Amino acid sequence: MPGIEVEFLHRQALTPIIADLQAAVADSATAANDSKLAAAGFANAADASKQAAAGSATAANDSKLAAAGFANAADASKQAAAGFANAADASKQAAAGSANAADASKQAAAGSASTALAAATNNPVNSASVSTSYIIDFFANSKDNQYHFITLTGNVPTLTLTNVSAGRCVYLKVTQGGAGSFTITFPASCVFPGGASIDWHITPGKSNIFCLVAASSTVIDVTYYKQ
Repeated sequence: MPGIEVEFLHRQALTPIIADLQAAVADSATAANDSKLAAAGFANAADASKQAAAGSATAANDSKLAAAGFANAADASKQAAAGFANAADASKQAAAGSANAADASKQAAAGSASTALAAATNNPVNSASVSTSYIIDFFANSKDNQYHFITLTGNVPTLTLTNVSAGRCVYLKVTQGGAGSFTITFPASCVFPGGASIDWHITPGKSNIFCLVAASSTVIDVTYYKQ
């Protein structure tokens, strides 16, 4: 039967072709699956990259925040340093003020001491109208230094000196009062330079100033000038 033989031959010829096609289809399926797996790998890689990028962005933001924190800390340190500098300057000024106050107190104390010393050693005497006689006590009120300010209204022929002792001093300012031209006669114990007589001011309101220093109880050195 020639027809059957031909059909058998045709099938026999197609078998390897079909096998090849089936193999090709299988290979295509394998390739498609490999492509799918590769695509999934790329997707995973892309997602990992995305996550890495997000992590980098977070890290960058953290770095930015940390840098801002460092900047704030640096600014706070700067402000604190400025505050310490201001405090140090205030302390310096306060110390200078205390030093000035201490110096002022020292000067005031020195002034008070000088005033107290003057009050303890000096005895001022004011006599507005002197004539005829006058007494000078070299140790009145127990003071070694006597200051007499007198105005003559007449001649004084008798000048009496008491409590004369070596080292005691008398400052005597004699001002002409009234019509002027009045004089004082000093005792013999008073020694003037060169033994010269006194050159008296004679004009009312003018003064002669005498300094009497006791060399001993019986000798008194006298210097004077006209004012």
